[in-house]
Amino acid sequence: MIQPIRIKSGTSTMTQFRTFCSYGDTRTGKTRFAGTFPNALFISDASERGWTTLEHMAETDFYHPGHGPVILPVSNQTAMNHALVIAEDWVRRGWISSVVIDSLTFYAESWYQHELQKMLAAPGSKGPDVRSLYGALGNHLSNTRQIVHSWPCHVVWLALASAPADGESGGPMLTGKSKHRFPAGCDHIFYHRRYEAVDPDTQQPVMVFEARTQPYDRYIGGGRDNGLLPDPLVWPTFRTVAELLSLPEFPATSVPDSAISNAVASLPNRPMPTSVIAPAAANSTPTAPVASSTAAAVTRRPAARSR
Repeated sequence: MIQPIRIKSGTSTMTQFRTFCSYGDTRTGKTRFAGTFPNALFISDASERGWTTLEHMAETDFYHPGHGPVILPVSNQTAMNHALVIAEDWVRRGWISSVVIDSLTFYAESWYQHELQKMLAAPGSKGPDVRSLYGALGNHLSNTRQIVHSWPCHVVWLALASAPADGESGGPMLTGKSKHRFPAGCDHIFYHRRYEAVDPDTQQPVMVFEARTQPYDRYIGGGRDNGLLPDPLVWPTFRTVAELLSLPEFPATSVPDSAISNAVASLPNRPMPTSVIAPAAANSTPTAPVASSTAAAVTRRPAARSR
């Protein structure tokens, strides 16, 4: 059933939840920015261990001081699919307000390798049809984005940067047309960078981290915000973005201990470093999973200045 939306001039019609594609080279502040989102769940590449950035953030850096994200580490496509099912379940229970995919580059490569190996192992295989496989990857990423963006939460896709080349703009490190098609489906595209400047008070060199919210130096950027976000955002945080966009406050929530334990035990690539897991709720009770649309669709100035 179609529900019409009436738009009135001069009033904000933005949803309370926003979607972001944040990309850039390594150590440019992407993970730290995502770590400032409220009640965040990170689905992270286990081999890269990007969550170490979160471990070194000050408690006051988080949206709710002392209330850090929960991490689900994944090392292959099977684990990623399972983590997405868990994420949807937790979001719909109201335990999670933000889902961070760290990273989209890893997710795309993992899916491609998974499908490539299936193709090579098929009886009578004459080798992979790389062109069709890249097309299938683009469709898969688009479908996955559509599903995840339908959840009632903020979504952040982190990705490495692909430099401008051959007359084409730089963007997220994705193959083919996905580099531009995927971020186009997000509310905001941020290009993260860092540079050295001189502190005007101490006259000492300092590292500055910023997010470009508009196209910059042949890298794509932009957002559906009618110019409310300045370019650049220096030391970007979710709270800064939320205030500029007049988003509502998000109360602190927690994932129960039992749910975290069950999730970690069920992931195909155990174990999980317990030091990374955010504090769980004081009263934890086992619960049955919520029906998941993802299960069918997917399987068919801060103290720490890093990354």
